[in-house]
Amino acid sequence: MAELPRYRRSSVRALQPSATQRPDLRESVARSNMIAQEIGQMSDFVNAKLTEKRTEEGQQAVYDLGDSEVRERISSEGGPSGTAERAAWDLSNQIGSNRLYGEAVVEMQRIADQGESEQAPYELINSQLQDAVDGFSAALSQFDPAIAAQLRQRLDTAAASMDARYLNTYTQVQNDANALRSEQHHLTIMGQTEQEIRNDGYNNNASKMIDAHIASITNDPSLSDRDKERLLSDVKYRTDIAEIRFDLQSIPITQQEGYINDLIDRDELLNKVEIG
Repeated sequence: MAELPRYRRSSVRALQPSATQRPDLRESVARSNMIAQEIGQMSDFVNAKLTEKRTEEGQQAVYDLGDSEVRERISSEGGPSGTAERAAWDLSNQIGSNRLYGEAVVEMQRIADQGESEQAPYELINSQLQDAVDGFSAALSQFDPAIAAQLRQRLDTAAASMDARYLNTYTQVQNDANALRSEQHHLTIMGQTEQEIRNDGYNNNASKMIDAHIASITNDPSLSDRDKERLLSDVKYRTDIAEIRFDLQSIPITQQEGYINDLIDRDELLNKVEIG
């Protein structure tokens, strides 16, 4: 018996209704978005103005009460909270930093000036300048470590300048003092040597005194090359004059003028000397 063919559904899509977009609905949505945007902008504006007002209030409190009082008060309450206190806290620390810097510079100037007037050792002044840096920068460290670090950096720079200035002055004072001592020592030694030569001529003892003095001048680290050259030249000059005076004692007066004229012809230096 023949098999009848079965019915098969053909692949036909069902029709879908298209979305209907109403003009009035689109306009309503757009209007709502615009209103929301305007409200957001107004909110931002109000918040900005409020923040500005609170900031001004906080800063004014610092001007009215002083940075130290505001800083202590806020710190005792556990730190700043809110816009006004944060503004007051930041400004009080900044003003405090500038004030402390000025006070520190004045103190370091006083230390350097006093050191110069008293001719204090460099190491002492260096230590006192460092104490000033440590003390003034520490005054803010418990409130605002970042501002305190900036203050310390500024004070380190100021102290280094003061230190260099004092070192230069101290070195010059020490050099002058050493030069004066060397000059006085030179005059003392040469006075003794000249007396020795006048009495006994340029003998072995006088020679030893001159050699020791020349070595002392040459090896003196406090003397500049120019000062060494000047003193060594003076040693030779004074020694020569002392020898001449010793020789004159044994020459008859009638022959002394010829002796001196002969020396002058041989040594122009003696033209500048009055031999008595």
